[in-house]
Amino acid sequence: MHLEYAWGGELNLESYHNTFLVSADWHALFNHPEPKWMLIPQLDTLEKLQQITSFGKRRRKSMNDRARIASDLRKYFENKEFSYHLLSTRTLHEPICRYEGPNANRKMHTTPFTTLGPVTSHIHPHYVVVNAAQQIGRLTWAEPVESRIAANSGETVQTAILRRILVQDLYEAWTQTDIPSEFLGWRSSQQWK
Repeated sequence: MHLEYAWGGELNLESYHNTFLVSADWHALFNHPEPKWMLIPQLDTLEKLQQITSFGKRRRKSMNDRARIASDLRKYFENKEFSYHLLSTRTLHEPICRYEGPNANRKMHTTPFTTLGPVTSHIHPHYVVVNAAQQIGRLTWAEPVESRIAANSGETVQTAILRRILVQDLYEAWTQTDIPSEFLGWRSSQQWK
């Protein structure tokens, strides 16, 4: 319910915009109790998400604010592809075999996937942020996430730190906002339609 309120619309986890096709073994690694890998949005995408959805951590949004957020998210994210970096944890040892180029040349990428480059996908970044923040929160290994992001993306550690902070800040802002009673009333009326 918090995400619906923060994003200005209904949350559909089964949406095409929240579906990333991978092999069955990589899906199992993605859903593993101890995270093995996740996607991290590019810095400019995270900054745009913050610009669209931010009203301050605890400020209540009016129904007009919510409509604007939903409209802006649709405008910015509809019919686009986004670049992500695959962030692997130290416990991931499986390689990625990717067919690249017009002749479908096979290339093997091994952890930490510094040769993989950005992964392009139709998945909407706000779904990726939620997953990445939840996965980062469950990590038990001591290596800083930022060094893995920097290694995978070729960015400076400072940029990687900013990406990790934005992922966590966005998630906290979206999930810890006070929800006004008029939204709760509106939401329950929508469930029975």
